[in-house]
Amino acid sequence: MRGVLAGRDFRRLFATRLVSQAGDGIVTAGVGTYVFFNATTFPSPAAGAAAFAVLYLPYSLIGPFAGVFIDRWSRRQILVWAAAARAAFVALTAVVVLGGALGVPLYLSALAVLGINRFFLSSLSAALPHTVPEDKLVMANSVSPTIGGLLAAIGGIAGLGARLALGGGHRAAAAILLAAGCCYLGASLLASVLRRDLLGPTRDPDARRSRLRSEFALEYGKREEEAAARARKRFARIYRRVPAALRIPAVRSRSRRPVLNAHRSRQRTDPTM
Repeated sequence: MRGVLAGRDFRRLFATRLVSQAGDGIVTAGVGTYVFFNATTFPSPAAGAAAFAVLYLPYSLIGPFAGVFIDRWSRRQILVWAAAARAAFVALTAVVVLGGALGVPLYLSALAVLGINRFFLSSLSAALPHTVPEDKLVMANSVSPTIGGLLAAIGGIAGLGARLALGGGHRAAAAILLAAGCCYLGASLLASVLRRDLLGPTRDPDARRSRLRSEFALEYGKREEEAAARARKRFARIYRRVPAALRIPAVRSRSRRPVLNAHRSRQRTDPTM
């Protein structure tokens, strides 16, 4: 554990995870207590089902496709902008909660926060091998998610305690969400300290140039084939317009040409002819 924490880059990435997941716990406490401990809706099976659907929908819809973008975009930039975007959406959720809304506006804003969080957590996992030596990667992979989950639980407990201290209500839930937004802003600032090219993905300039050349050659070959096909179609249309009486002699002359060439060659070689 001490050897893993010795790396400066790992400590910065680890701190980004801890601050962000503490905010995740606070958001869960703020939204959960507002939905389930709201006197106007609790107990409401529809509200509970909608809340759990919002909670697990990003794992099903966004999770499988997150790797496609993480392998193409700068992971450091994903961490910076994803955390900042979550802070903005959490602030929007706080405004919705402060207005007393419960329904589609609340669930859409919460879904945006959780959906962006899938990109954030996947980027953290993909960036981890770039911050620790290979012989310490197993330890880093076991430590980071475990302590991150622990900080999320601590953040949730802190959110519940804040709600009890503030006396509940819309204002208390909005204040809890704003505190989570501050955590996300802190995570964005911590991620911005990392070098832009540190976390990958690793790009090989020679491989990229060869890939571009092959794609250009493939595209150029397709265009040549399409041009040849258009030329053949154009010639076929013109040839069909020619009268049959003019087309047949042209075919015959082409078929008799080898015979005439052979006769002329015999005349040149045989003096008696």
